[in-house]
Amino acid sequence: MNAFRDHLCIAVPQLTGYHLSNLIKAVDHLEILASRNLNESYCPTDPVEKRHPELGGYLKHAGQRLMELETCLEHSREAASILIYFEYESQFWSTSLTSLTSKNNSNHEALHKRGLLLQSKFKNSPIAIKLHTAWVKLTQLGDRLGRIQAG
Repeated sequence: MNAFRDHLCIAVPQLTGYHLSNLIKAVDHLEILASRNLNESYCPTDPVEKRHPELGGYLKHAGQRLMELETCLEHSREAASILIYFEYESQFWSTSLTSLTSKNNSNHEALHKRGLLLQSKFKNSPIAIKLHTAWVKLTQLGDRLGRIQAG
């Protein structure tokens, strides 16, 4: 479990920091290139890839990097939630179901409470916050790439 945590602690900062910032810089550069090239365009109704093949290639590459980063972030989110589950497992499962149930609560409701507590622990964890922030930035980058591609 410690090795799993160590790998995750290395991977998440790389994904949310280094790789994401490189992609942001690349999209910034593509926006500058696109605005320059669009002003020189002969037929503004043609797709960007047709008007400027080099820019189209860059856009395709950036889109691929964006999808790869999205996939990595999603896997990291899943891994982090599993890690948090195992870290808090003893806390949540050591209490008997009967202590969580009352006259009006069933075992199903008690299990639901445990699930909500675990979900809350994950959502408020530093790693989940980093991943959510990175996800928002990736969404914005995807929108920017779409606007560049649309011309």
